[in-house]
Amino acid sequence: MKKAFMKLFLFSITVMLLVSLSSAAQIHLKNGVVLRGEIVSSDENSVFFNEQDMGLLKLSNEKILKIVKREEVKKEKTYSAPLELQDDYFDAYARDLRRKGPISFSISGGLSNINGGDFNEAIQSINETFTSLSDLLPDAILSIDWEEVKWIPSYKGELLLNLSPFLSIGLGGGYLTKTNPGILSFSYGDSWLGDDAASDYQYIFEDDYIAIDAEHKLTFIPLTFSIYLYVPMGNMADFFITGGAGYYLGKLEATQNYASDYDYQEDYYDSSDTYLFSYYDRFAIEGTKIYEATCNTIGYHAGAGLDIKFSPNMSLVIEGNYRSVTFSEWEGTATDDWDYYIRDGFTGSYYEATGTENEEFAGKLWYYESVDSLGGITMGQIDLFEVAPDPDDYSNIRLAEINLNGFSVRAGIKITF
Repeated sequence: MKKAFMKLFLFSITVMLLVSLSSAAQIHLKNGVVLRGEIVSSDENSVFFNEQDMGLLKLSNEKILKIVKREEVKKEKTYSAPLELQDDYFDAYARDLRRKGPISFSISGGLSNINGGDFNEAIQSINETFTSLSDLLPDAILSIDWEEVKWIPSYKGELLLNLSPFLSIGLGGGYLTKTNPGILSFSYGDSWLGDDAASDYQYIFEDDYIAIDAEHKLTFIPLTFSIYLYVPMGNMADFFITGGAGYYLGKLEATQNYASDYDYQEDYYDSSDTYLFSYYDRFAIEGTKIYEATCNTIGYHAGAGLDIKFSPNMSLVIEGNYRSVTFSEWEGTATDDWDYYIRDGFTGSYYEATGTENEEFAGKLWYYESVDSLGGITMGQIDLFEVAPDPDDYSNIRLAEINLNGFSVRAGIKITF
C-alpha cells in the first residue's frame, strides 16, 4: 500500500512539474489514443486537459500511459471544439471519433419524389379523358394503363473537404433514372338509319379505333456543390444541415407505337330497298415514333440528416432534402415511320391509296391540348415537333417543362481519410 502511494505521489509531482514548465503537451493513453493540446491543471487523481479537437477533458491518472513535454511536441493546427467537462468515466476512444481527416467520400442511394411538371400533367389529362369517354360512351371498349412518375431511384457519390469537425464542403455527382411505360386503346362502333334527299334512306356505319403503346425514359445527372454544418449529438453521431446548388443534365428518350383507324360509311337505298351507292371516308395509320431530347439547367437543394459513426473512419449517413429543378428548353431529334390507307368518295369514283412514309427531324418538346374536347375535358400531351403545333388544331401550346421539384431520402456510407 505504501509503495502504491509513493508511485501515485511521484506521478502527481511529475505532472505538476510539467504543468509548471509548460502547458503544451501530448498525452498518450493506455488504450493507444494520443491527445494533443494544453494541460490546464492537475491533482493527485486526474489531469484537466484542453484537447485541440475535443475541448476540455478530465482524464484519470489510471488511464494515462505517459505525458510528452512541449519541446518534444510537433506543432499542429488546432480546432476550437468546446465541449462540456468530462467525468472520470470519459471514454477517450469514443471522443476520438470526433476528429476528422481532411477528406471524406460518401456513396448513397434512395428515392426522390417529384412533381414532374408537364410530363405528369399530360399523363393525368389522358387518364381523365379516358374516364370521361367511359361515362359518355358506355358501349365503347376502353383500356388504359399509364401512371404518372412520382418516385425516381436516386444515387449519389460525393467528395467532402472537411474544413473543421463542424464544417465541410462537398462536390458530388448523382444519377436518377426511371422508365415509364404506358398503354391505351379505344374502340367504338355504331350504326343508324338516316335519310337523304338523293334517296329514300341510308344506313350509316361508324367505327373508330385508337391505340398507343409508349415507353418514356427519364434520366438526370446532377453535379452538385454543397455546404454541411455539423452539430454533435453525443459521442457517436452528428446532426447536420446542408444546402447548395447544382448543374443538372436531363435526357428524355421515347418510343411511341401508335395506330388509328377511322371508318365512316353511308349506304344509300331507294324506296324498294334496292342498293344504289355508298359514300366512304376511311383513314387508317400505324407507325412508330422514336425521339431523344436533352435539356440542362441549374437547380437548388437543402436538407438535413444524421452522420452515425461506427468506427473512427466510417459512418452511416441518412439524409433527406428538398430539390427545386425545372427543365424548360428541351431539344432533340426524332424519326417517325408509318404506313397508311385512305379511301374517300362515292362508289365507282372514290379515291384510294396506301403507302409508307418516313420523317427525320430536329425539334423541341411541346405541350399541347386538343381543341375539340369531349364532355368539356381537353386532353393534354407532350411530344417532339419540328415546329410548334398548329393553333388551329390545338390549344394551350407551350414549350414543355419537366421538373424534379420534391423531397428525396437517401442512406449510404461515408469513409474518412
